[in-house]
Amino acid sequence: MKKARALPVILLLVLLCLSARPAWAETPRNLTLMVYMCGSNLESMFGSATEDLMEIKEACGGNDAVTVLLMMGGANSWTGDWIDAEETAIYEIRSRGLRKMQSFPAMNMGQADTLSAFLDYSCENRPAQQYALIFWDHGAGPMEGVCFDQNNDMDSLSLQEIEEALRESPFSGEAHLSWIGFDACMMATLETAIRCAPYADYMVASQETEPSSGWNYAFLRQIREGESAQETCERILDAYPEGKKEGDLLTISLIRLDSARELGLRADLFFDAVRMQLNADTFPIFSIRRLKTKSFGRLTTASDYDLVDLADLIARCADCAPKESEKLMRALEAAVVRTAGNQERANGLSIYFPYYNKNAFLESWMKTFRQLGTLVHYSRFIDRFGALLTGAPLKIWGHLRGTAEAPGPGGTQIVSLELTD
Repeated sequence: MKKARALPVILLLVLLCLSARPAWAETPRNLTLMVYMCGSNLESMFGSATEDLMEIKEACGGNDAVTVLLMMGGANSWTGDWIDAEETAIYEIRSRGLRKMQSFPAMNMGQADTLSAFLDYSCENRPAQQYALIFWDHGAGPMEGVCFDQNNDMDSLSLQEIEEALRESPFSGEAHLSWIGFDACMMATLETAIRCAPYADYMVASQETEPSSGWNYAFLRQIREGESAQETCERILDAYPEGKKEGDLLTISLIRLDSARELGLRADLFFDAVRMQLNADTFPIFSIRRLKTKSFGRLTTASDYDLVDLADLIARCADCAPKESEKLMRALEAAVVRTAGNQERANGLSIYFPYYNKNAFLESWMKTFRQLGTLVHYSRFIDRFGALLTGAPLKIWGHLRGTAEAPGPGGTQIVSLELTD
């Protein structure tokens, strides 16, 4: 009898729960945009993260097609007094405004586990027809990564850590991210594209350093139901130059990631052929070519990021392997959908090539590039170039014997050494 009386109550509770489900659970929105916002010193010194947060909030007002989730942390102080630097929190911005969804004790924004937690939460709690991910903070190319946590000795997310988090996320199978963006400096590189390719359809990033204002989030205002990923990304490129100052270095690229794997293979074949022609005798020729190639991230001598435009580099080395060069250029053209900005010879994707910052190459970047494992033959090419660049022994001198001649005036001694060719 107890069971018989309890059944209608249970059914009633189920119906009430179903009727109380939030609207987003019934009708997924067109886009859930995840912004991984590591405030860093950009926030603590300049309030840049809070400024962009307000920009996003304003752009989303009245637009029911998009939900924005932000994971915020990584700064030792925040301009907005409602943001606690002692925690890492997830906020939601929808057409109705901003609210805190969940908070955690301060997490290291430079670790893969933190990014994984954000991706899992977003997918579980805000279903959508499309998902996209933006990394917000400093960027330092493939050698140093992105999102530098001020509370953890400026620890950053390496490309390997980004891939680790994406590989363990709900987006590692058929359900890709529609696009992945870097509102950060110098992340439009071939190395980044190859790492992100299995998990997203498009990538938006800058080859050069970004102005302090970063992206213009007004593009969110125009997102509509049924809009494709490419259409949204085109809006990002259109909006980016607006409001920038005269003299700002502007580059931004839209990359089709399903072409990244082929591009990487073609790059490896080409630079393998180039490597065969690089030796002590030809090094001056290759050094001049590297010098003249379009460079990005040239901040100071000590903090030069040694990034060059891939298309410009290919063109300067094309005579080494003409057929492979043509195939590589076609693959690059297929991958770069569009670029925008004000920099000549910025063709959409950069690549690391050691030259100015020799200390960083010797101390860590040579090892870092090898560990990336994305471009095996290109890695061997820059290993050889770097060895010649940094003064590795080119000849064996130990067997040569000097001949001392008679003492000269004032007791000076002249020594002759006969060199081999």
